[in-house]
Amino acid sequence: MLRSLKAPDRPVAIGEVRRRTGMTNRAIRFYEDKGLIRSGRDGRGQRRYDQAALERLTYIAHARQAGLQIADIRQLLSIADRDGEAQLAVRTQELYRARLAELEAQLEAVEASARALGFSLQPQRPQLVAL
Repeated sequence: MLRSLKAPDRPVAIGEVRRRTGMTNRAIRFYEDKGLIRSGRDGRGQRRYDQAALERLTYIAHARQAGLQIADIRQLLSIADRDGEAQLAVRTQELYRARLAELEAQLEAVEASARALGFSLQPQRPQLVAL
C-alpha cells in the first residue's frame, strides 16, 4: 500500500524513499533508469531524491496498480512536465477509462468461457426458505 508523503526538508537517500513509498530499491532504480524520475548525488556520490521524485514515484505506483504500462506512464509524465498537472489529470483519467473498458471486455470473455464450460462466475445468492 502506498504511504502518505510528507515533504522532505532536503533530498533523501534511497532507503528513505523506500520507506516513504513502499517501493523496493530495485523498483526505484528501475524507474530512474527508465528516465521517469531523477536523482541528484551527494558529496559521496550517493543518490538523493527530492520531493518531485517522491511525488512522481507515488504517481507511478498508482498508475502501475491501475495496469498502465511504462510507455503510457512516460507519456503521462511528459504531459505533466510540458502542460501541467491539469492536463496530466485529464489524460490519466482517459487512460484509466480505456483500461477499465479493456478489463470489462476481458471479464465478459472469461464469463462467456465459463458459461460454455457449464460454470457460473456470478456469486450465488442465498435462497430464502419459508418455514
